[in-house]
Amino acid sequence: MHHHPLVQQVAEVGRKIVVKPLNTQRTNNQFCNGSWVFIAHSDISPCPVTVIEKYIKMGRHDSNSRLFCQIEMTKKSMELRKEPMSYSQASELTKQELQKERLDLGFYDIHSLREGEASAAAALGTPDRLFQQQGGWHSEKSKNKYIQEPLESLLKVTKTIEG
Repeated sequence: MHHHPLVQQVAEVGRKIVVKPLNTQRTNNQFCNGSWVFIAHSDISPCPVTVIEKYIKMGRHDSNSRLFCQIEMTKKSMELRKEPMSYSQASELTKQELQKERLDLGFYDIHSLREGEASAAAALGTPDRLFQQQGGWHSEKSKNKYIQEPLESLLKVTKTIEG
């Protein structure tokens, strides 16, 4: 079973993308249904659906190729290799994109994006089990490590006690 999604496992459904189950034997698969990932279209740039569609088109992916492959940069272009993208390459590419957006690399990295997603989902009242499944956390404890509570939420405790 593949641990890296293949292009054929990506399906566009309406204005969202669904990545079908990859491996139901994963250790963080507490919901026993594989690694479904649902990505909604956004009117705010950069739209994640548009980014994935552009990535697939630019990479000239074969339907049986891995979605996230190693990228080899040449003088004239970038070429996708057959090997899966490594964590270090994903991290480096993320940093390059963050630099283009003029964001402080001392503050943002690949994990801070995951932390931001979890924190935003929690702040918006998304049920824990939904973003735990989406983020692939194997336990509530591991998911909670990524959530940064906003000051307003923390102050609610004291305000509630004071009545």
